[in-house]
Amino acid sequence: MPHPRRLALLALASLALGGCSLESGAQTTPLALPGGLVALIDYPGAQQLHRSARGYGTLDFQVSHADLRRVFDLYDAQLLALGWVRTERVFIGDRAFAHYTRKGRVLVLEVTHPALDSYRVAFLP
Repeated sequence: MPHPRRLALLALASLALGGCSLESGAQTTPLALPGGLVALIDYPGAQQLHRSARGYGTLDFQVSHADLRRVFDLYDAQLLALGWVRTERVFIGDRAFAHYTRKGRVLVLEVTHPALDSYRVAFLP
């Protein structure tokens, strides 16, 4: 499986090229983050993906052979590549949080691992 940071860079390159898919089978999730609509690549192999409108968007999915850090790193790398500046990052047990700023706006990334092979990724104000 490709490394999450590589997938994030491929997804962003894809967006810059007008949405051409550079990673075979890669799925993206559109989110209305502060400052505009973006399409973030979903974690590779994510199944039973459920999207909800909590905050700017929340993803719940099942994936085996992952860990909290790798899931967090994929979404963190995409936000950083979009120009968000991380101001804080905290890992506590089965939760990871990061705060970002961009052009006077604030965003919180929350990744939780509530059960075996289950992850929630939330983008919050």
